[in-house]
Amino acid sequence: MTVKGFIRSYGAAVRSAERDQQRRMREAAKFYRLQAKAREINDVTDAVAQYEDYIEVLQSVHKDCSDYIDWDSIMNEPPPPQPIRNSKNEDEATLILASFQPSLFDRLFGLAKDKVKKYRDAVEYAKGMDEKKYQSAADKYNEWKIMQEISKDVLAKIPAGYTRALDFFKPLNDISELGSKLELSLTSDHVTVDLFVKNDEVIPNYILTQTGTGKLSKKNMPISKFNELYQDHVCSCILRVGREILAYLPVKFVIVNAKAALLNTATGQIEDQVIISAAIPPETLVKLNFETLDPSDCLRNFIHKMKFSKITGFIAVEPIGASSISI
Repeated sequence: MTVKGFIRSYGAAVRSAERDQQRRMREAAKFYRLQAKAREINDVTDAVAQYEDYIEVLQSVHKDCSDYIDWDSIMNEPPPPQPIRNSKNEDEATLILASFQPSLFDRLFGLAKDKVKKYRDAVEYAKGMDEKKYQSAADKYNEWKIMQEISKDVLAKIPAGYTRALDFFKPLNDISELGSKLELSLTSDHVTVDLFVKNDEVIPNYILTQTGTGKLSKKNMPISKFNELYQDHVCSCILRVGREILAYLPVKFVIVNAKAALLNTATGQIEDQVIISAAIPPETLVKLNFETLDPSDCLRNFIHKMKFSKITGFIAVEPIGASSISI
């Protein structure tokens, strides 16, 4: 995409807009929270459809991703015109006001006062138009300056620049819609992400279906199905995190450590422990078809650690150390 197109797509205005995937995640997560609390569901067909959509969303976080960012092109983008204040519209409206001469008809029917007010209102409106035009130009110029600063630091592989780029574009906000949170550690050549996932707040422990007679059937989800769904969701989030980081930052690889609350048998306490650790290089990502792959099976393409059973779920693993990666 062109740099101007990039600025339009990822500028301040569009950063507040939602991609379709963001909307689906927010709506699906909201539905799940409400439905889990509901004692009675009136629209059976809609409830089952939303439930199935939520399950699909959980397993497809990896499918959506930002476009690759060409920081060299952004760095070479010429500046827009510098913002200059002027009162062109206000001056024209003021001249019309000053030139107004009430007619005989205006005097006879007392219309002069209303017309003067109309022209004065027009002056205020014109003043606002001038200010709006200036602010628009200022926003474009300031955004260009910000992008130049970020580009310079990213291309120089300065970790603080990486952080600023991610803070500016917020590419990982989607995942937070599903209750996960992230902590990042950045170096010049790799990024380590701790991804905290909560199965009890995200994965439903029930199955909704509609019977042949149109009634709602709600059954407990078998533990094996629950664990498999949880595994797919965590792996899908890991892939999404890797894709987003590598779309924005020119690093050699991303290590994603998915963490969950597990019993630490050494302390007898429930603690956040690593359940999957994966090292994701860009060279492997470009070879994958994210629309058709299975997120759990996909981790076989990467250096990773995972101990999982359909019956018992995840067992804690040691995180992958960046020093052990030779890419």
